[in-house]
Amino acid sequence: MIPSILKASASELGADNQAVTVGGVDRHGSDATNELSFMFIDALAGLKSMTNSFSIRIHKGTPQDFVTKAVEVYRSTSGPALFNDDSIIPSLIDDGYTQEDARDYAIIGCVEPTSDGNTFATTSGNDISLTGVLEQTLLNGRLGITLNRLSAKTKPPSTFGSFEELKEAFRAHLGHNIYLMARGIDLKDRAYGEHYHCPFVSMTLDGCIEHAMDMTQGGARYNFASITARGFATTVNSLAAVRKLVFDEKRLDMKGLLRVLKKDFKGHDELRAWVGNRCPKYGRDDDGADDIAVWLHRTFCDLVKSHTGIRHGIFRPGFFSYGIHVFDGIVLGATPDGRRAGEPVSNSLSPANGTETKGPTAVMRSVGKLDNRKSSNGSSLNMRLTPDLLSTKEGIYKTAMLLRTYFSLGGMHVQFNVVSSDTLREAQRHPEQYMDLVVRVSGYTAYFVDLGRPVQDDIISRIEFGSSGM
Repeated sequence: MIPSILKASASELGADNQAVTVGGVDRHGSDATNELSFMFIDALAGLKSMTNSFSIRIHKGTPQDFVTKAVEVYRSTSGPALFNDDSIIPSLIDDGYTQEDARDYAIIGCVEPTSDGNTFATTSGNDISLTGVLEQTLLNGRLGITLNRLSAKTKPPSTFGSFEELKEAFRAHLGHNIYLMARGIDLKDRAYGEHYHCPFVSMTLDGCIEHAMDMTQGGARYNFASITARGFATTVNSLAAVRKLVFDEKRLDMKGLLRVLKKDFKGHDELRAWVGNRCPKYGRDDDGADDIAVWLHRTFCDLVKSHTGIRHGIFRPGFFSYGIHVFDGIVLGATPDGRRAGEPVSNSLSPANGTETKGPTAVMRSVGKLDNRKSSNGSSLNMRLTPDLLSTKEGIYKTAMLLRTYFSLGGMHVQFNVVSSDTLREAQRHPEQYMDLVVRVSGYTAYFVDLGRPVQDDIISRIEFGSSGM
């Protein structure tokens, strides 16, 4: 049963190649945009392929015609992703890169910025479900699907007397999970360093020849490991709901909340509606949720960066989910934000589906409040735009200005699916007519018709922003 669910809810057909990266600044800090940058975007516009995971770097000095060109390409494909040099470069410097090497970064896999030709960064494959950690917090170290204790034992949740006690317990479980993940990565890296050397790739990385050491043993100039978080918004909204529901308005106590969650809100439709309509939500520029988002983001990043791997590099934190958030939802129980058991959790750093009701500017303002430079292994913000928005020069201009404003707030990344819900549903009904329909799932591209139905439905359920919302 589980393997078939996993296949339907994951997306192994997505692209995971080395993405082409254009734009940005060069090693000296000058704008690197040139004629070839425009030619790449022109070529991308006519390329209907899932392998067009294409990365466009933008900085405050990027020429306006190049930003406009980057937005225009979304008329043809949902392939490109947009990255902010002014956030990413300082982030890489914080990790120990020289300024010159930090400027010379490219995107690995989905959204992971890494200096070119000198780094062994192992940027993905080591993930923690924040919503799973929340479930462990509410079940005192257990997950509902197994009821086995998988995390530290903390104060019984029914005895939490304040929101701060809940946060303290959550942090303890998060720290325990990150510690176990870091030690597991060390064991994996030790096995590779002792038994699975990579001499050919090592010859291409600066440092390995100079140090006479294989990349798996720490020979590269820069060495990192990584731990990535999933389900960010679902966790933020759930914590915000508990604060308001239990501790601020005292509509029920912790015991009552745990009973409601165990019943999957059955018989509590009015309470679930109240949580959905009255509790703060991340992605609405609402400080009631965004202050928790800032805390969660900072806490995760600081805990991850507190560990050093056996190749003597720090662990870099990131926020992206490459479609696994759908499977996370299948195996997790109901959450305090009103999400029912089995429903997907939120993707990457994006708001939970259906909560982005205040428009794209509110979404970007919420993300901009985070200290995004802390998540140096990359983060992914997915948004949907209606095709009519980019059908006019005015719409393209507004979208380009929206992008610049978002990046001025410190946002690290954004990518758009420019396709209507009607088109996506039609593709579900008649997949043979939409074989070249490319979508962004989380941090990567895939053919929509190749995705499992749960992942397709998750993309459709994201709110689409049109010209009226700009």
